[in-house]
Amino acid sequence: MRPRATMAGALFTATQQRVLGLLFGQPERSFFATELIALARAGSGAVQRELQRLAESGFVTVTRIGNQKHYQANRAAPIFEELRGMVLKTLGPFPKD
Repeated sequence: MRPRATMAGALFTATQQRVLGLLFGQPERSFFATELIALARAGSGAVQRELQRLAESGFVTVTRIGNQKHYQANRAAPIFEELRGMVLKTLGPFPKD
């Protein structure tokens, strides 16, 4: 029997769910790219592509610290509250470290 589809699965790929959940589940926090890759438990390329799409769309901010990039949910994005709400409603709250 096929597993039942979830709302999150209908809206986002597994990698998108993990990345969005981390970033929008903890919007006050910034993450190193390598940290997001490890926490998302997904391939480096998939996470990097997702981060690039989110940054280009303005949903996340990117800050370079030394030779590393930090990613953080962009509270100034026009639909920040709506996207955060969708993430929390479909994925649930993400535990803090």
